[in-house]
Amino acid sequence: MDTADVVTACIAGAALALSIVGLILQWVMWSRSGAVLVAEASLGFLTAGPVTKVLTVSALNKGRGSAQVTSWWLEPVGAPPESMHWYLAHLHVVGSSDLPVVIDGEQGVQWFVPRDVVEDSCRELKVTHVRPHLGLGSGRKVAGKPLRVL
Repeated sequence: MDTADVVTACIAGAALALSIVGLILQWVMWSRSGAVLVAEASLGFLTAGPVTKVLTVSALNKGRGSAQVTSWWLEPVGAPPESMHWYLAHLHVVGSSDLPVVIDGEQGVQWFVPRDVVEDSCRELKVTHVRPHLGLGSGRKVAGKPLRVL
């Protein structure tokens, strides 16, 4: 073996060792990753029974671990600071998930609110957007992107 072969072998060995270390680190990070919750709101229709216009609040767990959602609410975006957040759990229509709920990895749940109730509340506060929020069993809160309602 000449010097070039030895250098090539050393570089190949170092590359193999670094690849193995990288794979081990990826596995450790993957195995430790927990729940990654996302709050989303959308406008739609319930078609089971009479067609109903609804605002849907979704809690999606894009992680591998499970998480408990204990509450959810809609925040009127741009409302005066003294206005309260809307807790709309009592306005559920058929098909909503119960609270508290445990969401496993790669799963989701939904809550449905009559759209006219949300629109009327937006008109009263003179706002056009609402932001969904989730309250988790760990005490953490998750806020979603604003949704234009009016």
